[in-house]
Amino acid sequence: MFNFFRYKKTLNELKLENKKLKQCLDSLNKNKYTLNILASNIDFMFFILDKNLNFEYASPSFYNLSGYSENEIINNNLLKICTPESSAIIQSELQKRISGNGSDNQKKWTFSIYYKNKKIVWLETLGTPIISDKKEFMGVIAFSKRIIDKNKTPNLVSHIEDAIDDKLIQLSTAIEQTPVSIVITDTKGNIEYVNPFFSKTTGYDPEEVIGKNPRVLKSGNTDDLTYKKMWTTISNGEIWYGEFENRKKNGELYLEKASIAPIFDTNNNITSFIAIKEDITQLRKTRNELIESEKELRNLNAKKDKFFSIIAHDLRGPFASIAALIKMLKENYKKYDSKNVEHILGMLDNSASNVLKLTENLLEWARTQTGKIALHKELLVFNEVCNNIFDTLQTVANNKEVQLINLNNEYISFYADKNMIATVIRNIISNAIKYSARNSQIDVKAEIHGEYLQISVKDYGVGIPPEAQEKLFKIDQNYTSIGTEQEKGSGLGLILCKEFIEAHNGKIWYESKPGLGSTFFFIIPKQ
Repeated sequence: MFNFFRYKKTLNELKLENKKLKQCLDSLNKNKYTLNILASNIDFMFFILDKNLNFEYASPSFYNLSGYSENEIINNNLLKICTPESSAIIQSELQKRISGNGSDNQKKWTFSIYYKNKKIVWLETLGTPIISDKKEFMGVIAFSKRIIDKNKTPNLVSHIEDAIDDKLIQLSTAIEQTPVSIVITDTKGNIEYVNPFFSKTTGYDPEEVIGKNPRVLKSGNTDDLTYKKMWTTISNGEIWYGEFENRKKNGELYLEKASIAPIFDTNNNITSFIAIKEDITQLRKTRNELIESEKELRNLNAKKDKFFSIIAHDLRGPFASIAALIKMLKENYKKYDSKNVEHILGMLDNSASNVLKLTENLLEWARTQTGKIALHKELLVFNEVCNNIFDTLQTVANNKEVQLINLNNEYISFYADKNMIATVIRNIISNAIKYSARNSQIDVKAEIHGEYLQISVKDYGVGIPPEAQEKLFKIDQNYTSIGTEQEKGSGLGLILCKEFIEAHNGKIWYESKPGLGSTFFFIIPKQ
């Protein structure tokens, strides 16, 4: 009769005796993922057998080489896949090792197995029996490598050592040849290692920085808060990502993108830090150039839109008005008296003048955009330039009963492009007339401020509303407004003024209050 209690007692004793083995296996199971990573990066097979020679574990390389799946191997017997000849060899070799004093445990033994495709392969094996404290056989831990000629087998221990050395050499070579800077420091931040690319980037040889803190690279342009956050992050066991602006040995500034991570020992204590850093100076420069190119492209598109808007609307409208007035006069001139004819002719004259002014501005502006306009400076006298412009605009000013006053009597000379400066002053005065009420005046004044000439045009009209003030001089805003007597404009005049003044290395601006008028200023060098 089966004695259950005796069996249970024996089983408990066996479990107790097997405690060390199970702890080992439990540890392996808990770290199976790590074990698989290690085993998958070596070119020999590793497996663990229980006392019945059933598979407890097999490395990924075993499955890759043999063709078997994990379900086909785990808990199945090694002897089932061995050739009959090798089954006897395995059992004989194990018996020698179990009954021996352990001196044979490091000796290799050779046997053959069937791969899943039925192909017979020979394995050189280093198999160590697992023996309990009571000298009982508990299983086998084995390393195996396929051999071509079973009579000429290399030493497996040497092969394992060589494989590990090869991996270390491969890792070292990768770090040495990687095209990014790698820096390893101790827990206090003192440099312990730098790779060759670090020296290539910074100009510092390893012996110049080993034992020193990376602050030797500091340029002073990275704020202290960045360093504080970095140190707090990595000290807490986390990875820090960020950027530094550092200084090379030759004093040249460079921007680098860094990833800094802690390195832990087996007890999860931080032993050092590793920094992987990439010089992104050129990359950032290229990015900034792309941003500037995008801005320039947007500006060109805005100018194009402005150009077509003027052609489609601002030129079309006055021409349509002129055409309508001419048609009206042609069809009815016999019926009209002299007053009607004079009135229509006045309207035609006004429309034609506006079209001419707009066309001149448009052509001048188009020339500035194509780069075909050149700056030709000559000696100018302010009063002469101002009086010529007054003569041109006097009819328009008289129609609104606006006085044009030159506040300068003294002789003021300067060097500038005559056509450009005349266009600027004419546009500003034209706008002042447009936004002035009847029976008002416009004051024009020139002053010398050191090496600069300052010219101002002041009107006493409606002023510029606050919502419009930010839109002036901007090509992409397309701002225009109606004058005090419904005069229309394109908004191009002030943009043209700004470009002409900047061509002279000058500056243009204004002061305005709604209902109290506006004053436009510009300064240019006298020479």
